[in-house]
Amino acid sequence: MDRIERLLDLLERWDETVAGSRVSPDTFCQAHPELQDDFLNVLRQRGVLTAILNGADSPAMGPEAIIGRLQ
Repeated sequence: MDRIERLLDLLERWDETVAGSRVSPDTFCQAHPELQDDFLNVLRQRGVLTAILNGADSPAMGPEAIIGRLQ
């Protein structure tokens, strides 16, 4: 399995496992430290995109802030 496939697998397990629990992303990634940075970045980006799709309207979600967080 290549790195992207392993990251996608980890994200899928995150979605299945973490629903309703209070597991931190750092704790969840302990078994896969080589994927931790990528995993945390994807979670951050997904959070921004979810907020946009849910209609979040605040200065923190302005175009400059969104671009900055995605970079």
